[in-house]
Amino acid sequence: MVSIEFLYFFIPAFMALYSVVSSGIRAGLIVLSSAAMICWSNPAGLVPMAVSVLSGYLGGIMIHNFHRRKYVSRIVLALTVIINAAMFFMFFRSSYGGESMIGRLGPGGIWSAAPIIGASVYTLHAISYCCDVFSGKCRCEHRFLRAAGYIAFFRRCMRDRY
Repeated sequence: MVSIEFLYFFIPAFMALYSVVSSGIRAGLIVLSSAAMICWSNPAGLVPMAVSVLSGYLGGIMIHNFHRRKYVSRIVLALTVIINAAMFFMFFRSSYGGESMIGRLGPGGIWSAAPIIGASVYTLHAISYCCDVFSGKCRCEHRFLRAAGYIAFFRRCMRDRY
């Protein structure tokens, strides 16, 4: 992933844009630039990114809404972990043997490429976000772009404890 284009084009362009845009649209810029970086290396990487961001966002909201009923929160947390673990094993972990599980579905193309960049990062970060919301370390974020920025680009926890 670290290439001359990434070091001398993507990082300076991102940092320049990030420094001039207003704070209201920085979360959208973070998500868009993260998606562009993943798409540059392998467009199939947008699938685990989208699934992880959506499951983390919806899981965090549901865990927050049912925080008084712990058994429901635990079920939602378990479903979020299962969904993200499936993405992790389908797109990232299984490809070390030469071909990923998802690559066996179709011949060649983008699905049979090397491990998809970011698949492990997004899935594990979505799991940690939902675990933090469940344990009360941080509150869930109800704005989609801020939650997506947190999952996709390692932003700090949005707010303090309950």
